[in-house]
Amino acid sequence: MAILYQPENLGWDLSGLKKYAGNIEICQTLDEIIEKLKLEARYGGHFVLMSNGSFGRIYQRFQDALA
Repeated sequence: MAILYQPENLGWDLSGLKKYAGNIEICQTLDEIIEKLKLEARYGGHFVLMSNGSFGRIYQRFQDALA
């Protein structure tokens, strides 16, 4: 699954990417991303978070949510 962050002020629509893969989720808030990851974490597995920076403390917030 690929979860993409599309905040309201992004300036372009990421939904067109869904035609390339059936496992793309688009979230408009970091809280939405974290909730989806928490749900997936119940089943185990590995996560890769990729970003050009630690926007909104996403890394720490995800770790805290799993604790």
